Amino acid sequence: MELIEKKGFKGTTTREISNESEVNETTLFRHFKNKKGISISAFEQFSYIPTFSKSIREGVQWYLEEDSLMFSRLYQQILRRNENLIVVGLKEKNFFRSLNNKSRDF
Repeated sequence: MELIEKKGFKGTTTREISNESEVNETTLFRHFKNKKGISISAFEQFSYIPTFSKSIREGVQWYLEEDSLMFSRLYQQILRRNENLIVVGLKEKNFFRSLNNKSRDF
């Protein structure tokens, strides 16, 4: 995702992704079919829903102030961790329209 952030989706080749990730290009195609598949997989992998679901199950104390602080901090951590994905999503929003519909399924 760092490559796509720097060079854009169209400017990044699967060969560059292969070299950067140290994975054979054929293996990438076998697992993801194409560059868009790689990107969508990355977006899905870093979804915030599982993290929030776990926090709701295990971390909620049922005190509004403490729980609000916990979720605010967690949300900020997720944003920082997924900064590259967010930038790519914003830059390439027209290319990844299918993610808008998929994100509702999570």
